[in-house]
Amino acid sequence: MTPFLFTGPDGNDFIYDWYLDDILLPDTTQQLALLVSDTAMLMLEVTAPTGCMTADSMWLYPLDTPIIDFPLDMQICENDTLVLQGPVGNNYSYAWFADDELIGETSSELTVIVYDTTLISLHVVAPSGCLAVDSVLVFALDSPVIEVMPQLTELCFGESVSLQLTAQNAEGFAWWNGSTEQSFDFVPTTADTTYYLWAEAYNGFGCTSRDTAIVTVYSHPEIQLELASGATEICEGETLLFNVSSSNQIVPQKVVWNESDTVFFNNETVLSREFLLQESGWIKAEIFSAQGCKDMDSLYFNVYATPEITVSADVDACFGETIVLEATGGISCEWYDQNGFVASAYTIEVQPEQSGFYRAIVSNELRFSVVQ
Repeated sequence: MTPFLFTGPDGNDFIYDWYLDDILLPDTTQQLALLVSDTAMLMLEVTAPTGCMTADSMWLYPLDTPIIDFPLDMQICENDTLVLQGPVGNNYSYAWFADDELIGETSSELTVIVYDTTLISLHVVAPSGCLAVDSVLVFALDSPVIEVMPQLTELCFGESVSLQLTAQNAEGFAWWNGSTEQSFDFVPTTADTTYYLWAEAYNGFGCTSRDTAIVTVYSHPEIQLELASGATEICEGETLLFNVSSSNQIVPQKVVWNESDTVFFNNETVLSREFLLQESGWIKAEIFSAQGCKDMDSLYFNVYATPEITVSADVDACFGETIVLEATGGISCEWYDQNGFVASAYTIEVQPEQSGFYRAIVSNELRFSVVQ
């Protein structure tokens, strides 16, 4: 605030006594510089060498004048946010400048990100027309530069990610968990969660910088592989029907059968598939979510070969003649004639009393039979 200058009458060896609200001021010169903050009465008594004296007074009514009190300079880390507060008054007008260029801010507070050393100035005009101007030189201190990689990662629960950082103009750095290693493996402990993993670097000025890796973790589908029809022990050439689905809330996107055949669910919740089995082995199914998370299950099946059978050739015989019939193949054999069961044996002797047939049935481990 600029003081106001008052001047008394000119004269040789005049004595000047200044009073403010009837209190004598120490100034005894012809001119008085005075800062006025409240309404007051100013009086001047002037005494000539002859002893003659005169006095005059006036009321002082101070106008509303803004007061700005910025420091001469200040330091702040580059890329940090600077907040400057100007005086607050009714209907004040504000104009902020950066290196003498007008900034668009017109309120009493300025918030800027400092990228370089800058001279910030503020002009404030009160409704009275009184103007206040002040400036501050803002020195931008070098900040460290830090980068965390990878920036974005999607994981299935149980997987891990290797995090790495690089830092420049830094005296040190630390991860959110206190680790000061430049790289380490992060293993999520919770599924269906997004982790924000930051690292911070610092330098000798006390300036810091942060960078963050975002890791999103998804749950696995839980496969449900079922045998819809058939058994786990079958004869070669039989067809089995399988159903596959997810038993939790994760909707599978596709299934891969036996590591080679891919089928998409297309909004279905259950997929069915038939397999014609010729030999023993595994039927494998692996389901995948839209995020690539997977689960696998398999079922083992024993497939038995169909037994091969040979029997004696057709024969002509006389009434009452004994005939030997033989069969081979499988692990058991039963003979039948037109009247029913005859015997359980591979070789039988019969004495037919009329023309007819004898049928041999051989079976394997599953009781799968071949008739001839």
